[in-house]
Amino acid sequence: MIAKLFKQVIANCSSLKTISSLPKFLWTRAREKGFKAIVATRGVTALEFARSYKPDAITLDVHIPDMDGWTILNILKSDSNLRHIPVDIITNENDPLRGLSRGALRHFTKPVSRAQIGEALDFFNNFLDQPEKHLLIVTVDEQESKQISDLLADEGISIIKLQSGKEALAMMSEKAFDCIVTGVQLSDMSAFRIYYCHARR
Repeated sequence: MIAKLFKQVIANCSSLKTISSLPKFLWTRAREKGFKAIVATRGVTALEFARSYKPDAITLDVHIPDMDGWTILNILKSDSNLRHIPVDIITNENDPLRGLSRGALRHFTKPVSRAQIGEALDFFNNFLDQPEKHLLIVTVDEQESKQISDLLADEGISIIKLQSGKEALAMMSEKAFDCIVTGVQLSDMSAFRIYYCHARR
């Protein structure tokens, strides 16, 4: 399920937030955090909502009955108008790298607790309230790094480009990044190790 969350209901819907609805306590938790929610129970509807409302954030339950949730994530991250939207994944699988490597922001394994729902809402608030987003690009290919940087460059985005996993891990220990993009292969370690370390922070 996917629910749209509004911090404030305004005409242009610029404060629209989206989060997946699992147990009923989500509604209570959302209200406690100052949100209102509208739920979509089908993947097709969820994508229609995303395209129509351009939400600020999404939490996606990948086990939606009419459509594979991983397909939904792929569609979101392949659409130039939607791929900037942060997506939290909720799934039965204890495999955070599967979602993170496809562009998800964070991973939650079912069952999801009341505290985790509250954490997700707080995280979205903090993430969206940041005046500047921090992006780390890690790839050995300078041309690829430039292409990624040119593609993602935008006002309010600070970009750091590195060429090795060791440099990336050292930088991640000093600075928090909102998003990390890596090449398929690095010279000194698997890109998945970087995603894994980022997910644990």
